Amino acid sequence: MKKTMILSGVSAVLLIVAFITALVSSNIVNMEHLSLTITVLVIGFVVFAADAYLATKFSNHHPIVVVVGLVALVMLVVALTNLILDSAVLAAAQFTYDAVNVSGWQAFYTRAASIVCVIAGMVLLAVKSFLKD
Repeated sequence: MKKTMILSGVSAVLLIVAFITALVSSNIVNMEHLSLTITVLVIGFVVFAADAYLATKFSNHHPIVVVVGLVALVMLVVALTNLILDSAVLAAAQFTYDAVNVSGWQAFYTRAASIVCVIAGMVLLAVKSFLKD
């Protein structure tokens, strides 16, 4: 039980920091799907918290815990997809119009690093699901 709680905490902190970093860097970029991404993130983190709570109340392999964990992963994948799509639009704009725009490239690199952290947090969330109680 202790391993699952530690992995839940680590993945939650990693995901929150990565998504906040991506959203702050999107302020420079003018993200198109910002409201959708924030809504999905809020729902995803609420479901993620419910998953962590239910994992402590029931076992880690209880069907309710598994379904709630899958819903949390789906919500976070939708938010990650929006970030990746907007990063692709940013990169295309940078290559086409202004290849030496330093602030645009910094926003792109920051978002790329935060996407890597989001993927790492999701992998930790998936690994947590397979651990014994």
